[in-house]
Amino acid sequence: NPTCSISGEPTAWTTSATLTVSGSDTEKINAKPYSWDGETYSITQTKGIAANGTYTAYVKDEAGNVGSCSVEVTKIDTTAPNTPTLSVTSKTTNSIVLSGGCSDAESGITTYAFYMDGTLNKSYSTSNATQSHTINKVTSGSHTYKLVCTNGAKLTNNTSLTVTTEEPNMPVYSVPSGYAPSKKVTISY
Repeated sequence: NPTCSISGEPTAWTTSATLTVSGSDTEKINAKPYSWDGETYSITQTKGIAANGTYTAYVKDEAGNVGSCSVEVTKIDTTAPNTPTLSVTSKTTNSIVLSGGCSDAESGITTYAFYMDGTLNKSYSTSNATQSHTINKVTSGSHTYKLVCTNGAKLTNNTSLTVTTEEPNMPVYSVPSGYAPSKKVTISY
């Protein structure tokens, strides 16, 4: 019987792959030797896949003998990460501390990317369940912060929140009029 082998099984996480079967026989293989379902044979050696599972290919020789080979694919992930969480841990008049959470049940999280007003502020390569990030030099007013999570197959999901940072009020002070050896100064904000 003819023998065959399958190549192209992904070894790193991806969203799709192409498997290729090759066959050989001590005699001569059929003019249409390859099949991925065991029924329809052709000269096509490849099969595009987008799901994990066991894939079997068949090879037929001129005499009609059939050999088969299989491969188990485990590195396909077509699902984006879960919707991230994003919250403000603390803020001052010119800085903000964000806390983000990312999760992915299949290929795992690889990257946290924090944005302010559409511009990347910092990216972290980590698989942690949570990540903290401080943004400095924040001007007063309303700003939109976004967290983008990337999984092992390079699929993403994101969430945003808008936070207003306010300048502190200017202090107001009052000093009693007239001369005195000492005076009480009142400062209010």
